Amino acid sequence: LINGYLDDHGIRESQKCADRGTVTELLLCDWAKYGYIAEEDLGDWLKHRLYEFRPDGMAWRCHFDEVWPYAFQLRKYLEDEAVEIKATSVLVIHDELKYATVIDLWAIVGGVLYTINLKTSSASSRAHAEQIAAEYFATHYVPTGATEALPFGELREAMIPAMLLVTEESANLRKLTNPPYWF
Repeated sequence: LINGYLDDHGIRESQKCADRGTVTELLLCDWAKYGYIAEEDLGDWLKHRLYEFRPDGMAWRCHFDEVWPYAFQLRKYLEDEAVEIKATSVLVIHDELKYATVIDLWAIVGGVLYTINLKTSSASSRAHAEQIAAEYFATHYVPTGATEALPFGELREAMIPAMLLVTEESANLRKLTNPPYWF
């Protein structure tokens, strides 16, 4: 029983992390699409989005109270910082190294253009930095709805790589001043 409980608990904790990321990415996409989500509408928006992602048709994929603080803090950040979203979920590729990854957000914050990786865990790791570096050093990007990739070099030079850390208490932009080239 104890081992089974620990296994289930570990799976549930892992799922909660994934759910937080999914909800915050959905909020970015909908904010970009609609331009704004009012604070008083956020609860209904979240319930609607959770309902859409019910895999078994019977139970929510996650609990409202597990993801609400993250959605609230991200929404507050987007409004307080007057974030101007340019693109979400941007596919980038590196021709020579043969990899592809997705950048969560291109946005203007405080008059500066950023390429942003969204994180909902304060446990920053080398893997986070590697992911941001992989995104930043990509050679091409694929605009939404396009069938061909465009060169990323000049656009990348105009952007600052960053991580937007969203926790239950706050949302903070962390700039990556010297992205490592580990490839």
